[in-house]
Amino acid sequence: MINKFKWFIFLIGFSYYMYYLISSKKLYLFIHPKMTNYIIFSMVVLFVLSLLELKKILFNKKHTTSVSIIFFVPLILAYIINPQGLNSNIAANKGITSNIYSTEKDVTSNKISNLITLTDSNFSDMTNEISYNLNKYKGKEITISGFVYKDEHFPKNTFAISRMLIVCCAADAEITGLACRIKGNVDLKNNEWISVTGTINSVENFDKNYSDQKIIPIIDVTSEKNISKPKNPYIYLKRT
Repeated sequence: MINKFKWFIFLIGFSYYMYYLISSKKLYLFIHPKMTNYIIFSMVVLFVLSLLELKKILFNKKHTTSVSIIFFVPLILAYIINPQGLNSNIAANKGITSNIYSTEKDVTSNKISNLITLTDSNFSDMTNEISYNLNKYKGKEITISGFVYKDEHFPKNTFAISRMLIVCCAADAEITGLACRIKGNVDLKNNEWISVTGTINSVENFDKNYSDQKIIPIIDVTSEKNISKPKNPYIYLKRT
């Protein structure tokens, strides 16, 4: 009876955890939103199995199902550990780019306004658009928000304002963003979330991790301010 009850707790525990991730939207710290249906299906299957196991406990006294206590370790950790998402430390290994997932023919045409504002929904598209059509955007004003990333290869007072881009799941997350150049003695630290406004310019690529693109966009910053880290710091590649 104890083994049967442990198996029931294991099944119902994981099905509830999946429900918690979906309802709290913390699921999107792990996978692309368009994969939610697969998790819902898994949750339903686990819930049905837990009900079947409960039925066996109540009505089938001879049935035995054993489950090792070690199976409860990931379940316990899932409830104890609060998922926070990845940060810019991943960029030290993967580097940063503004056009990793697109080719020139894939870049959408965007109407140029006096002030270009990057949001969660257009961040990836617009960094690609600006990178591939730099001459069209030079001199335009832009507002962009993200976390600060810089390393030893960056010139003084230069950093990248970045977001973590998910294609499928957190395991394939990449850093995407635009370089920024700021005047004066401004002490910005890695992982610090800021919003900047400035003018789009061009510069010779200084990022040794990504040398395929010789000339890159850079924002000459006119104003910057600290902002709070979003509840969900990721952006997602649009999937068809």
